[in-house]
Amino acid sequence: MRMVAIVAVAVVVTACGGSDPLSFEEYFDAVGWLSADYQEERDDLTASYLGDLDAAITALQRSVDESDTAAVEDLSEEAFELTNAETAKLFASIGDALARFGDGLGDLDPPVDVEPLHAELVRSVQLAAAGIPGLLDAVAEAESFETLDSAIAGSVFNDAQPRLEGACRRLEEDASERGVPTDLSCGP
Repeated sequence: MRMVAIVAVAVVVTACGGSDPLSFEEYFDAVGWLSADYQEERDDLTASYLGDLDAAITALQRSVDESDTAAVEDLSEEAFELTNAETAKLFASIGDALARFGDGLGDLDPPVDVEPLHAELVRSVQLAAAGIPGLLDAVAEAESFETLDSAIAGSVFNDAQPRLEGACRRLEEDASERGVPTDLSCGP
């Protein structure tokens, strides 16, 4: 439903020649919808990843005879390989969601007074998205749970998260100062 509203705003802007920026209310509503959609998709992807991974590892554990030491040793390797593959899928999907979020933000024509904050949010989303390929490469090279954790923690994507949340919060504060109540779903 929110995407319909965003498309409607875009159609109105285009029909009016596309040269006038959105009003503050239209702009903050559109950013709020885009941000909420991204956060919701990211939360859903993460919850699905954790649930699916937990179920798969539990099934692996149940399939192993605990008295067979070789099978128990193989279990850890199989659990890592499964975790590694699912982690790569998760971040690839988050990268797709980030790209849609960035594209949606890029399609907006913000009010002139908000352009610097808007540009910072767009740059932050682009930086996070640009970190995904390197993260996927590092995940593919990980050989243990420890190196997988290090790959994620040391990624540009991970480093970009505080910048993205900060840019979102500054925009949200600007909306509040302008008397436009909005929740941009800026994350934790």
